[in-house]
Amino acid sequence: MESRVLFRRSPISLRLKNLKEARQASEGRFSQFFSTLPEYCYMTSATGEILDVNPAACEALGYNKEELLGKPLSDVYARRVSLKAR
Repeated sequence: MESRVLFRRSPISLRLKNLKEARQASEGRFSQFFSTLPEYCYMTSATGEILDVNPAACEALGYNKEELLGKPLSDVYARRVSLKAR
């Protein structure tokens, strides 16, 4: 006698799969919005470190993205103020 194991997706696993797909689609839309926004925008941690920055912010602040990531936001603006004072 041959034994078979059948797997059936439960409603919960299907719901989790749908939620994961919806989250991924939402993240994709946000990423596209963030990167194409003509106004400068950045995300910071609770301690003020830059987590992400869009191209408009890089251009406005005079840095590339790699230079800004992880930098305290206060350092970026302190440098801009001191440059303007010269």
